[in-house]
Amino acid sequence: MKKQYDVLIVDDEPEILQLLEILLTRKGFHVRTAENGMDAFVKLEQNCFSVLLTDIKMPAMDGMKLIEIAKRDFPEVKILVFTGFGAMDTEQKALRMGASKYFLKPLPMEDLLSELKSACDSEN
Repeated sequence: MKKQYDVLIVDDEPEILQLLEILLTRKGFHVRTAENGMDAFVKLEQNCFSVLLTDIKMPAMDGMKLIEIAKRDFPEVKILVFTGFGAMDTEQKALRMGASKYFLKPLPMEDLLSELKSACDSEN
């Protein structure tokens, strides 16, 4: 990575948000967090992010609705999904809606870092 990239992480589990924020910050990413899709939408409107990393099952607005809105209103943002909900139809739907990668929890950190770097480096 040549510059610091902005990543928005969305999950309703504070422990996961905190852990990912620490790990990704140490790897050179500028990280913001949100605990649900509504909070994430507000942050997307107020900031410019390279990558949106979102869970699927959350209160207020789930990850699928967030993907739909993000692709419509912020098409330049790359979307990665991570979830404990591993149904094949959910994965296929998320990818059809515009997510570029779908990870199952627990997150494979090396794969996640590789995908984040790739998404950021392909940014125009």
